[in-house]
Amino acid sequence: ERSSKQQLGSCASLLFLFSFLLLHHLFSLLLFHPHHSLSLSLSLSLSLSLGGRNALHHAALGNAAEAVELLIGAGLPVDECTPRGISALHLAATKNAAAAAKRLLELRANHSLRCEFGHTPLHYAVATSPDVTALLVAAGSDIDQRSKVLYRKKKEKELK
Repeated sequence: ERSSKQQLGSCASLLFLFSFLLLHHLFSLLLFHPHHSLSLSLSLSLSLSLGGRNALHHAALGNAAEAVELLIGAGLPVDECTPRGISALHLAATKNAAAAAKRLLELRANHSLRCEFGHTPLHYAVATSPDVTALLVAAGSDIDQRSKVLYRKKKEKELK
């Protein structure tokens, strides 16, 4: 039996998958039918209104492995990041979304990417996601890698 939280997550994933397909259709119209009055800025503003996250990011958050594969197969870059440098793998790590993380890793997501805070997906996973932590370690994530932000603060403290 699925909990209401899981059902809500699945609904949200489907909503964002639909949003992606709509944006994809709009871009197709613009590319192949330039006489349409739709503008590229409208499509971009729709994407940005999702907080800088694309459909792949939302599929990862919702642990929707099938949607992850579909979106990457449709052309979304596996390592595309938000303006803060957060990838779909980072997001899967924050929610213990093991099925999505496994699929991302199978599709060659970079487990060493750092967000603007200097964190890799493993940094996020160890705090909240034991299943994703195991996947990342098995994939070769460096367990000795330090977060740049925390390491810098430690060095600044030592210099005082």
